[in-house]
Amino acid sequence: MASLKISLTPYDLLAIYLTLSRLTGENAAYMSSLQKTFDSPLTWPASDVLELPLDIKFFVMSTLSHMKKVFSAINEKLPEINNFKFFKWCYLNVITRNFNGGVLAIKAPTWLEINSRNQNASLIPGLDVCNHWNSPNCRYSKLS
Repeated sequence: MASLKISLTPYDLLAIYLTLSRLTGENAAYMSSLQKTFDSPLTWPASDVLELPLDIKFFVMSTLSHMKKVFSAINEKLPEINNFKFFKWCYLNVITRNFNGGVLAIKAPTWLEINSRNQNASLIPGLDVCNHWNSPNCRYSKLS
């Protein structure tokens, strides 16, 4: 099998896993526990993103570009992954809920080339939702 022609991060792999879980119906309880919507620059209209400071604008644009490249490469190998909007939702759940740790040694298929950026990320059902709630439960006030 030919290579994907893209190096995947652990974030990419987890987003692909969540996408496949939805398609196969596996992990339905976990999938239903994940955040439904996001208010993030990654979901904002481009006109709003352009108003951000340069470093944040660059992060948003490069992250979205990377997501699209990963989606296209995976869609080429797994045509059943064909909904970018859903893939992006999975990716946003990974970004907001993952835990980083040490390097994992995994046996990857020959077509999968893993890069060294973000060496490890994990989703831990139950624990990954402890700091998330649909309603804000803290208040911010500016110190005088």
